[in-house]
Amino acid sequence: MLPRRVGATDDMNEPVDDQCGQIIHRAARDLLVSMAYKGVGFESLTVEESNEMEAALYASAMTMFIANPQETQSIQYLEWIITITELRYPLDTETVLRELLRFLLEFKTDDDPVSAEIETHFRNKVIKLRASSVDVKKRKNEKYWVGMIFKDAGTQSLGLIVGRDKMFKADEGLATRAGIDGLSGGRGQPCYTVLGVGGISRYVPEENIVPLRSLPISSEHEHNSAWDVVLTLMQHGMPVIERTFTRVEVDEELGRVWFVPAASTAEEYPEDTTLGEEYMWEA
Repeated sequence: MLPRRVGATDDMNEPVDDQCGQIIHRAARDLLVSMAYKGVGFESLTVEESNEMEAALYASAMTMFIANPQETQSIQYLEWIITITELRYPLDTETVLRELLRFLLEFKTDDDPVSAEIETHFRNKVIKLRASSVDVKKRKNEKYWVGMIFKDAGTQSLGLIVGRDKMFKADEGLATRAGIDGLSGGRGQPCYTVLGVGGISRYVPEENIVPLRSLPISSEHEHNSAWDVVLTLMQHGMPVIERTFTRVEVDEELGRVWFVPAASTAEEYPEDTTLGEEYMWEA
């Protein structure tokens, strides 16, 4: 038998789902109080204890937000969710925010100032995530950027640009195998280190880079949709992605993907962030 709420007089008349929801709500609230009191990642904790605490905080904050997204306290729940997501899954932070915002908007009414405040908080967080941590300038002469999805004209496969050289800098054997000497630009053209969808790194001359204005919209019959490409890259190339990029932006309506350079990557390729931003925002 499900336990009754303290002080309740008619719980047995409530649907079972309502009672379960109340139990989960109380448990989440109690966990949040405990986690907030102890602090996330408290130094005296073991790694396992810290992981468990962070998981409990995330699950509890998410539960409380979903239970009542229109209450003022939801902003605090949101902060805890962001903290844990940025710590554990930094590339997913913006996606989580967008999904929670979409959820909030389903409940929002025009005369609800609290929801409006929370929505503004959401949007400010997204803007902050998009802001680069370094000062970038637009590159005039180069066409492509680190973080760009493209098609390789040589292999007809998709890839993600993770690095760039002003001219060919690999070994002699690679120049021969890749047929670079037979291209019009030869070894004097820019060459790109790329991550293939299978997790294999390649060195591709600029002549073989085919830009994609968009990827197909996701569908059950399409295996190269924007999200399919992102998930495949992350499944097979996460070590490279984690040290090169800070997050990934996906515009499902336009079919566009941009892996946003991490601070160290943006410092090495300072113009590329602007090019990526322009690609995502252009009409």
